[in-house]
Amino acid sequence: FIVSEGVAGRYLDNIAREMACRVIHDAFFEHLGETRSPSDALHHAVEEANREILKEGKRIGRKMTVSMCAAYIEDMILYFTHLGDSRIYCLQKGEILQLTRDHRVEREGLFFHPPKAHHTPHRNALTEALGLRNDPPVEVKKFALHEKDLILMTTEGLTGRLSDMQILKAFVNSGNVKQ
Repeated sequence: FIVSEGVAGRYLDNIAREMACRVIHDAFFEHLGETRSPSDALHHAVEEANREILKEGKRIGRKMTVSMCAAYIEDMILYFTHLGDSRIYCLQKGEILQLTRDHRVEREGLFFHPPKAHHTPHRNALTEALGLRNDPPVEVKKFALHEKDLILMTTEGLTGRLSDMQILKAFVNSGNVKQ
């Protein structure tokens, strides 16, 4: 599963978003067939997508960046990775667990005076994303799933508008993830 979003919402970032989804998908399954390791395959696929996005950006002379998260489930184990501010949650036994941590300036503790951080124009700038630099810190994690767990993968489009508790409350009240 892949969720991605062009960082600046520009046309080129949307092209990069589509490229990321395609490259991650193709590279993951190709590498998985060779190694049989979901962790290695996810790591390889994200690095490959980053190389392709950087290469395309260089070819056209413009930076293209993508926030993304990718996940694979095998034997009730969730293998996942992310870069940027796209998030993965697990809705488990009436609780919401955020499995990823945003790669944003304000989350990385780069502001030393919190009251001023709210007025700093770059506090939401990403510290990591596809296409941002040559060697992004791709970290693949594992999470054990239970039978009734639900996984929610989302972009900043949702989490920028709703808190984790509002997301959980909306799910609990509706009983329906799509709603």
